[in-house]
Amino acid sequence: MTLTGVGPLRSLRVTKILRNGKRRFDPVEKERLIDAALEPGISIAGLALAHGINANQLRNWVKLRRERPAGRKL
Repeated sequence: MTLTGVGPLRSLRVTKILRNGKRRFDPVEKERLIDAALEPGISIAGLALAHGINANQLRNWVKLRRERPAGRKL
């Protein structure tokens, strides 16, 4: 099953886990997930659940994407 070009429903790949438990995610997969969340009619909570991250985290990433100047990465 695919969801708007994000690929198969699976957990977002973790590239690093810090000492405090925070996770760093693959930037390419993260950008694709944010792109999918910006599509009309997509449930951010459902998308986050399907990819194993917290919905509030995905909402924050989407907010940061909308606020950042064009051409900059997260």
